[in-house]
Amino acid sequence: MLRDWEIVEYREQIMVLIHGDEIYGRLVREAFPDVPSTSDFADASGEYSFAFSLLRLPNVAERVGYLLRALSGVLVLPDSTYTRGFALDWYSVPGQKPRKRTELGQLLFEYKYQTKYGNVEQLAVQVSRFIKHHPLYQTADFIVPVPVNDSSRPFDLVGRLAELAGTMANIPVLGNMLQKTRGSVSQRTLRDQRTKQDNVQGLYNCLNSSLIKGRSIVLFDDIYDTGASMADAARALCEAGSKQVYALTMTRTSRGMRTDTEFEAEELY
Repeated sequence: MLRDWEIVEYREQIMVLIHGDEIYGRLVREAFPDVPSTSDFADASGEYSFAFSLLRLPNVAERVGYLLRALSGVLVLPDSTYTRGFALDWYSVPGQKPRKRTELGQLLFEYKYQTKYGNVEQLAVQVSRFIKHHPLYQTADFIVPVPVNDSSRPFDLVGRLAELAGTMANIPVLGNMLQKTRGSVSQRTLRDQRTKQDNVQGLYNCLNSSLIKGRSIVLFDDIYDTGASMADAARALCEAGSKQVYALTMTRTSRGMRTDTEFEAEELY
């Protein structure tokens, strides 16, 4: 978790002091690959330090600040077939009993399961804000939503959310880029992690690989649980020639924060 940070400007350098996990130092460097930086170090409290040259990017302090604000509170997804991945928040508050959804999780739940479609604008604002403040995501060529597995929905809820967020972030959305190669059941109905992975393994392929060849993609979904759907969708995009795939989900389930017994005793979503 990113706890706090400080940006100190000098004549020729910016010193970024980050208090949090080591991953955030890598995320800053990853987002600004052309900006020279010093080797990072950590003291006993886990505070990391990074120095960036102001000579090549005069506005780097402001851009680093935007990035750190965007990363504050978001979750870094595990490494997978995508280049980098984030979830904007937990779906439910980890470890809390009785179970309680986060504010974002509640908005998403109402949008998906209580037909409160007016929530889409609030959700899209948060997606677009993150995209616009992350240097890699903001320069993506397209947003590609993960196809839904539930045909009972009145329309593609994830696709609609992606379209609105794409409009706000000024990035085109390819709503029909990914297609399913076979039938599958909703991941929500499955409890076992291996069953979930088998359910979506090799499920997706790309309809028009020439359109995304050599391009950067924001791969978007609403809920990250095991990561199986996101991983297979990213695989399909990479095999079609996409240069970079940046994963982004609204929420992540707190499955990994609970014991198997606790998880089985609760409703997943």
